Amino acid sequence: MAKLVKHDNGRWYIHYADPDNGRSRELSTRTRDKGVAKERLVQFEAHQARPSEHQFIISVILDRYLEDRKGRVASHDTLQYHTKKVREELGHYQPRFVTKDVVRRYIADRRNDGLSDGTIIKQLKTLRAALALAVRENVLDKAPHLEVPPRPRPKSRWLSKEEVAKLMDAATSRHMKLFLMLAVYTGARKGAILDLTWDRVSDDFKLINYNLPGRPDNNKRRAIVPTTKTLQEILEEARELAVTNNVIEFNGLPCKDVKTSWGKTLKRSGIDHCTIHDLRRTCATWLVQAGVPTANVARMLGDSEKMIEQVYGHHSPDYLMVAVQALEN
Repeated sequence: MAKLVKHDNGRWYIHYADPDNGRSRELSTRTRDKGVAKERLVQFEAHQARPSEHQFIISVILDRYLEDRKGRVASHDTLQYHTKKVREELGHYQPRFVTKDVVRRYIADRRNDGLSDGTIIKQLKTLRAALALAVRENVLDKAPHLEVPPRPRPKSRWLSKEEVAKLMDAATSRHMKLFLMLAVYTGARKGAILDLTWDRVSDDFKLINYNLPGRPDNNKRRAIVPTTKTLQEILEEARELAVTNNVIEFNGLPCKDVKTSWGKTLKRSGIDHCTIHDLRRTCATWLVQAGVPTANVARMLGDSEKMIEQVYGHHSPDYLMVAVQALEN
């Protein structure tokens, strides 16, 4: 147990046993005032009672972070996915040993595994958030600096009308055709489409509310969007045949993913280098090309106007027109 000891110089010292080896140690309180010294003794004992940082390896810190995020993020499964590789490679480290060289080696190894820089950034930023939480909870005094790769340039892959027609023709299942229509003609993300239930589709099928009740707010906002006449007809037909409350269903059950169907459809279509998220980019690009104001495009996709301008602005028919006209004058 720690106690105060007054030395000949009039200053008070904290006398305690080293927790690592039991040896007697002394720590100056840097004061001759006994009242102040007692306060510093209380602070010292509180700090000593705190679990040692050595007990908190990266895997434990990630566990604490994942537990803290439950019910506070839209997709806890995605968060767990981003921590999986970090846990495998760095989980046994104490935070103080996660040096610049360790992080750079982790980045190089993940690139050799075929991971994109975008994925690596998400993994390291998840670790960074977990370490920041540990600091806020006084588990760590400070977090190590994590150097992440530069953010990659936004992808610009989008499909032409002809390519979308090929995809539609190649989709042999009803649920995949409906998914493709919703993705291209509303610009919603895969998760939002798979979460969509009939109670959030208007009775006349002219409006879809992608907002999921109880879903935590994050930067991936979901919008309330109007539908095209063609999509309205397809939704009406799907509603008549539905056996669940989910708009996208397969074999009489809510469809959890379309990964397998998407892969088969893409292969049959003969289209190369296309992802499901490219369907959302296609919607945004078509809207901008048609001259729809970026503010309206942003509202439909649930993104910021700044992001739409940065990623899709060059597709606008009026792109830099003012600048070109200025050269004529």
